[in-house]
Amino acid sequence: MKKSTLALISLLIVLCLLFVWAQNKILNYRTWFRVEEKILMISDRPEITKIAAMGFDGLVADLLWIRGIQYFGGNFSTLDKPEKRSGMMNLLRNLVGLDPHFLAAYQFGGFIINESIKDHEQAIDFLLDGADNNPLTEYPSAWRLPFDAGFIAFYQLKDHDVAKELFLQSIYGKKFAAVSVENAEGVKDDDSPEWLIDGDPFSSTRFDTSDGVFSLNLHDERQVGRVTVQQDSKRPKSYQLSYAADASMAAWQTLESVTNPGFYFHDFEPALKAHAFRFDQFKIQAEEDEEFSIAEVKIFGPRNPATPSYVERMAYEMDRAAGRFKAALDQYMRYYDEAVKKGDQVSADLSLQKLFDIYTNKCIEILQETAELYLQEKGSLPTAQMFELIQEGYLSRIIQQKITEEPGFVEDVAPVLMPTGNVWEILTTWDQKDPHLLITYTNDLGEEDWYITSRTRLIAEQKGVAEKLQQFVNKYKEEKGTLPENLSDLLNEPWFGATRIYEDPMGGEFFINRETGQVEARNPKY
Repeated sequence: MKKSTLALISLLIVLCLLFVWAQNKILNYRTWFRVEEKILMISDRPEITKIAAMGFDGLVADLLWIRGIQYFGGNFSTLDKPEKRSGMMNLLRNLVGLDPHFLAAYQFGGFIINESIKDHEQAIDFLLDGADNNPLTEYPSAWRLPFDAGFIAFYQLKDHDVAKELFLQSIYGKKFAAVSVENAEGVKDDDSPEWLIDGDPFSSTRFDTSDGVFSLNLHDERQVGRVTVQQDSKRPKSYQLSYAADASMAAWQTLESVTNPGFYFHDFEPALKAHAFRFDQFKIQAEEDEEFSIAEVKIFGPRNPATPSYVERMAYEMDRAAGRFKAALDQYMRYYDEAVKKGDQVSADLSLQKLFDIYTNKCIEILQETAELYLQEKGSLPTAQMFELIQEGYLSRIIQQKITEEPGFVEDVAPVLMPTGNVWEILTTWDQKDPHLLITYTNDLGEEDWYITSRTRLIAEQKGVAEKLQQFVNKYKEEKGTLPENLSDLLNEPWFGATRIYEDPMGGEFFINRETGQVEARNPKY
């Protein structure tokens, strides 16, 4: 090869390398500095953009919508950078400023702000601005806006109280703001009746049970779908709720008398037309004299028919997620009763499962602490049935500790877990049909470990594992035309994907019934 040709090839290689290096530098530069404060040349004041649109608000909003989707697609992973964040936020504000009823734009914006810009509080505010501009009574499909905001509060912020409030808002809308307290009598000297509607559940108004009464004026005929009453004491209290159908409030119609420990809601389907509500006939179930108190009353509009039923279940779930045992139990009990009345068997079954889980998890929490104390002092674990925890006084010690350290344990938890006052009841499930069990096993590190569960859950797990093994057995038979001799034959098949046969959660063993071809279990340990 001539020297000139070799030199030319070498030069071309060097030029190619320089070109690749330059391209990478340009791409890196554009990634960080390419434009983007001005995604479009629009004002940072939506009211100016609206004037500039010259009446073509919808058209300009559609253009911004298209540009927003394009820009998001190319920059979704870097929108949290200040120069890009400001441009996208400006586009979103102008977009919904031009068309405040563009529901998809609010959802899109909420997603971008939460996932790409990573400002969770601002995402909630943006979605709730959309909810304010699109009330459920006029825009039923707008339920998604407070629902999405509630999910952000739950998942990203871990704020279960805010999440619950927003989930309920997606069903009933925001609570009525134009409400005033009137004709409040029997209020204790240091308390204010305005605390009933101040939005603070920690400020309670106390009443004398002899002459206590108050009314809430809605200042217009309103369609009411729900009235919620929150009390600071868990001691059962009762009151009578009435409503006035006209502005004079001269005649009151009794709705119902309620015995309410802590939190209660009155639902009206169809919605109730009312000008005011009155609470009276306060009573408290106590041996000693105690004042009747209410922390907060909220009044909401009618239930939105477009909101799916699972939203209310998620609202109830927030109490369980926040660890509010009695509140969660009461909510799901009410939900179960409502579902039965409506003939909604699916919701009734789901509620029963939740009630079972809430009860079982609380029992397991207490038994776990007790077993850890036993292990610490004895150097070994109790037997699977855990009778030693009661016989040697360990469970009583833990319960006494909770009575001392946890306010409300005596009123909220103990009567549910031990309805007859017998600590043995904690060792069984809600229906007292199956025991709670301490299970020992070898973990992935080859170490001995343990956990506490219910026999009911073990049976459910056993069923799931048997069904999975049955699928493998059926596949084996389909390929080979015969059943495997035993389950270990599955280990030789490339599609099995495990190094050992799944263990029976009940401590027994799985086998193939040759007569039926079904995977069954035998010799259970628990």
